[in-house]
Amino acid sequence: MSARLRGNRDRNRRAEWARRIAADQRLAAQRAATTLQSITRQIRSIQTGGRTRLYSVGPLQGAGVVTAILPNGRRSRMRIIPAMALIREVNRLRSAQAVAIRKNSRAIAALAAAQASAVKKLSAEQVKSDRDLRKRLVEADNRLNRRITKELSGGSVVFDKYGKRLTRALRRQKQR
Repeated sequence: MSARLRGNRDRNRRAEWARRIAADQRLAAQRAATTLQSITRQIRSIQTGGRTRLYSVGPLQGAGVVTAILPNGRRSRMRIIPAMALIREVNRLRSAQAVAIRKNSRAIAALAAAQASAVKKLSAEQVKSDRDLRKRLVEADNRLNRRITKELSGGSVVFDKYGKRLTRALRRQKQR
């Protein structure tokens, strides 16, 4: 086989190998993009608490007067300026906060589930990518072993032919 033919075969083999690696890289990039889109969709689907309606205490009117029992047992009337908020206003504010906290806790739980799912998907993709890489390396190693074996075994045939040809030429020279 001529050196040019061997060089062409070698270049073709390298080009084919480069094409396979590029195709595998494109496939891995597509899988990663699909996983990323899936994770993004999951995270966007999480319902947040949204804007919480804030309740304000109504206008305070005048000075509130309360009766305080002092530690020594005496009672004293006190005037608080400005007056304290009404209990129903405070309760309304508390219930609004409770609703917002509940919605946010649900959103946090959904985000945690999405994150766990994303980690699981990314781990699976990494394992799959590693498996594919390992498979390609084993294939390349096997191909290289076959090629080396072929060259070594094929080389002895070539040398045998060359030796026979040389022996015939020597016999001819002897006879002459």
